[in-house]
Amino acid sequence: MSKKLTKQEAERLIAALDDRGIDGDAHLLQLRAAAAVALARLVGRTASWSELVDDAATIAGWAPSRVARLRGASADTPNDTVDALYELITELNETRQL
Repeated sequence: MSKKLTKQEAERLIAALDDRGIDGDAHLLQLRAAAAVALARLVGRTASWSELVDDAATIAGWAPSRVARLRGASADTPNDTVDALYELITELNETRQL
């Protein structure tokens, strides 16, 4: 059976999206930190952001393009990483699992 986020964990995760008072790099770091906590719970270990993304990608079957966007590999479009984090957080809030 796959691991799931609790309702409280999902609510804490989505709260990161609601904090409109932060912008730029601080906002990116806040979103990444919230997503990292959720991914660590779902993959069952504490690790670097890159390792958590790799583990989650293996479990969920994510496309390489999604992995690259979450890692911030697309320097041409800086907002792409923020968009990818929003998508991930929204998805995890809805499904509570990978």
